[in-house]
Amino acid sequence: MGRGKPKRPYRLIGFKAYFEGDQAIIDWWESMDEGSRSDAIRDLIHQGIGLKPRQRKTNTLPDLLELQQDTRWIRQALGEMPEYLERLIGHAVLQPAALPDVRAPVSDEPALDDAESQRRARKLKRAGW
Repeated sequence: MGRGKPKRPYRLIGFKAYFEGDQAIIDWWESMDEGSRSDAIRDLIHQGIGLKPRQRKTNTLPDLLELQQDTRWIRQALGEMPEYLERLIGHAVLQPAALPDVRAPVSDEPALDDAESQRRARKLKRAGW
C-alpha cells in the first residue's frame, strides 16, 4: 500500500505585517504570484543571515526571471504614479513663484477679447483631467 512520496518535515514560520508601518511589505507580498512567495522569503532570509540563495530545480530561463522582476517593478511604479502626480501638482500649485518667467511670443493673431477669454475659462472648468 504505497501512498506515494513521503512528505518532507517542515516548520511553519510566519509573522504579522501591519498596514500602518509595513504597507510596502504588504504591497510587495501581494504583487507576487502565490507560488513564488515562499521561495522569495527563503531567499531574503538566506541573504539576511549571510548565505547564498538556494538553488532551485526550475526550467525557467534567466531572461524570464528578469522579465518577471521588471514587470513587478512596473506594476508597483504604475500603482504609485497617481499619488506622485498629485503631490507634484500640489507642489506646483502651492509654489507658483517657482515657475520660469515665460514671455508671450509675438504673434500676428489678435489678442482675445473678454467674451472669448471667458468662454475659454468656462470650457476649462468643465474639462475633466
